[in-house]
Amino acid sequence: MVAQQRCRPALRATAGPGRESAPRRERRRAGAALAEGERLLREECVAHCHLAFYHWGIDALLDAREWEGVDRYADLLEGAMRDEPLPVVELLVARARALAAAGRGEADPAALAACLDRVRAWDLTAYLPSLEAALAAAA
Repeated sequence: MVAQQRCRPALRATAGPGRESAPRRERRRAGAALAEGERLLREECVAHCHLAFYHWGIDALLDAREWEGVDRYADLLEGAMRDEPLPVVELLVARARALAAAGRGEADPAALAACLDRVRAWDLTAYLPSLEAALAAAA
């Protein structure tokens, strides 16, 4: 709970679905917030703190085009939730990996399309633009 309470305000300004890329001066702030969040997650906290933090962190790293960081956070989210598997975690991890691969120029159209189908089915409209753009670029 402490990690969630302390990380949420710091990340709100730089992360979240549908946010535009942060200006360069805000990227340093985002990096510091991500590092602080990781430190806090090493303390005892409940699983949903990991879910929220890595979700927001993935979005911040996607905005910053830091593909290795996106993959790392996808791995950490998957590991943190291994004992409590949730369909939303599977989607967040798959989306992160698919968009990071596309960002590196290694797009997998099938993976992007699968994520896009799930996002549409769940009406997660904030995720549509990035997936649609990546899929169109991969065609």
